Amino acid sequence: MSPSMTNTDVSSLLVPIDAGHLLFPENMVAELIALQNVVYHAHGLAWINLHGVAVPLLSLHQLCPDLYMEQLAETDAQAELTPVVDSSVHHTAPFMRSTTTSTTEKATMVLLLHTLLAPETLPLLALQVTGSPHPVNVNHKTLQAVTQPLGQACVYIASHVRVANLPCVILDLPAIEQSLLKMMPFSNSQ
Repeated sequence: MSPSMTNTDVSSLLVPIDAGHLLFPENMVAELIALQNVVYHAHGLAWINLHGVAVPLLSLHQLCPDLYMEQLAETDAQAELTPVVDSSVHHTAPFMRSTTTSTTEKATMVLLLHTLLAPETLPLLALQVTGSPHPVNVNHKTLQAVTQPLGQACVYIASHVRVANLPCVILDLPAIEQSLLKMMPFSNSQ
């Protein structure tokens, strides 16, 4: 790592989910809204209508049905920690392993995320969360990768990390977007 990179803080948000936190760069987050007006389609995706735009509604349980986040919370203290590793590995597994769109009783909020790959086609993603994001400055001193994978592997998770001593997941947003775009065409007006 170059000396200039070691002193760089990334303004980020810790977002609570059922058993842990998601970590996003602050500029990826568009808005936090209440869970409302969910429409379920035959292909297994849930959508919300936001200002006349259909936005896919996802949850970590939907993206990674075999992943047990409870294991992350329970066994996190036992995991060996090291500085952050490269998370640029590209995943190409099918998007929906299950057509169920489970929502948890706790998930009452939706985090809207900006997309990267095709914002003109898919401007936002909606992710079910259980609470409000908390700002955190992340740098090489505050971010540690969990070197022992916990639970089942999921192609939509780039890394398991710890930030501010909390277990967190970094999603592979480009892989999620790519999978959604392959399911196109879907109407962006509902």
